[in-house]
Amino acid sequence: MRFGPRTSLCLSLARKGMAPARIEPLRVELRWLAQPLGTARDLDVFATSTLPAVQEAVAQGGNAASLEPALARLAARTAVWRKDARGIAQADVASPRFVRLVLAAAALAAAPGADAERRHANEHKLSSPARDFARPLLKRRHRALVALGNDLAHAAPEARHAARLAAKKLRYATEFFAPLFPKKRTRTYRKALTALQDELGAWNDAAVAARLAGELAGAHSPAAAAFGGWAAARGAARSEDLATVWTRFAKTRPFWSRN
Repeated sequence: MRFGPRTSLCLSLARKGMAPARIEPLRVELRWLAQPLGTARDLDVFATSTLPAVQEAVAQGGNAASLEPALARLAARTAVWRKDARGIAQADVASPRFVRLVLAAAALAAAPGADAERRHANEHKLSSPARDFARPLLKRRHRALVALGNDLAHAAPEARHAARLAAKKLRYATEFFAPLFPKKRTRTYRKALTALQDELGAWNDAAVAARLAGELAGAHSPAAAAFGGWAAARGAARSEDLATVWTRFAKTRPFWSRN
């Protein structure tokens, strides 16, 4: 059994037809698992992508001599943190707690209708076409993202972060329900949404990198200052790209529309 965003989406959908006592323990355990995996992922991106990009930018800017020692120390410390984070993630996945999570998820999947009273109350929903269930959910998530899209290129970091999360939730939902709709109708929308999420993800990775540099090297260190400057320059350079992908997404017709 694989765990990931789709698992969380399935549990979110299942909340409409199952008692909270059956769903919430699994959601708690998934949040527990997401923390070490997310930390390991952030450090992987930092070590393999962001740090080399900053080192290259520093070299091209002519500041290598003054910043090279600080960045070398940062790279060494990153390697230690990355190894520790991977060890924690691997230990969690190998733990009895993870085994219990897998077994609990398997039990829920094998007997989704164990809550007979709630199943009876929602019987009409279960007998309805899946598209009728999917359309309002997709529409709500689409509107939630559109509401956050006002001038994202110049928005505060918190606003872009909220838009990134909304885009991620919408993308997982579209991937989950896309097989219910004609492939040609879903392709354009999914492509536009993916481009938007990727662009927002690039902005987020830059912000995370600046934060990690401060934690690893010290908030007032030369290395942290270099990362802060790089993140700001990267954001300014990508503003037009973000505006372009947002406009393209906003103009794309939702594939679940009946019109």
